[in-house]
Amino acid sequence: YSMMCLGAAGVISVVANIAPDLMANLVHLCADGKYGEARAAHFSLAALSKSMFVETNPIPVKTVLAWMGKIDEEFRLPLTSMNETHKDTLKTVVQKYNLL
Repeated sequence: YSMMCLGAAGVISVVANIAPDLMANLVHLCADGKYGEARAAHFSLAALSKSMFVETNPIPVKTVLAWMGKIDEEFRLPLTSMNETHKDTLKTVVQKYNLL
């Protein structure tokens, strides 16, 4: 969001892997110059975005994609599965966005 407000043409987003419609909406709002609405969309996604980095990327997003049935939950070393406390936190956030 902030880079698009400064002239960037798009974003690189971890959240887009699990919530593509929400991120596409944010990008379209910025592209259309609707910065007030884009700001609101950005802040509405803040908790979800933060949850994607509760552990090293891409572990959280791959975990969510597995919960969604899109991939198998597997990691190549040195990456490993999330600890259960972080999984519980992540699941709570993801469920608030109705992604599961």
